[in-house]
Amino acid sequence: MPQLESSTFASQFFWGLICFLTLWFIMNKFIAPKIADIIRRRRQKIDDYLTAAENFRQTAEELEKRCAAMMKKAELEVEEARLQSVAAMNKEMEETKNSMAQKLQEKINRNEEKLLRTQEEIKSRCDAMALDLAAQIADKLNLKLTKDKITAVLSKDKNNG
Repeated sequence: MPQLESSTFASQFFWGLICFLTLWFIMNKFIAPKIADIIRRRRQKIDDYLTAAENFRQTAEELEKRCAAMMKKAELEVEEARLQSVAAMNKEMEETKNSMAQKLQEKINRNEEKLLRTQEEIKSRCDAMALDLAAQIADKLNLKLTKDKITAVLSKDKNNG
């Protein structure tokens, strides 16, 4: 085997060293810097993505806090509006109740007055009917009493009683 012959060792060593140094120089000057640059850019991109993700997280937390605050404010406004509506409805209901009570009292008063007038009218009719009846009875009994005499007797009886 020619690789193991001792006379070619120096030549093989020389050319092996030249190939090694050439490849090392090419790797060191051209390929390694490109690989290092790619790795550096990749790290930079990852760092940028992590920074952006952290910024998005912080923004999301701030938005969540603002949203929660807005929801709380909206809930308070809704509760306040509900309380105002309830108060307004209660006030309106109370006003309606008072108005209806007043109208009812007015109707009661009018009906009581009407009843009193009707009662007086019935009483006067009853008195007139009683007077006519007493006059007819007196006529039937031949007592010679006139309506005026009967009225005088009834008036006297009312004043004594």
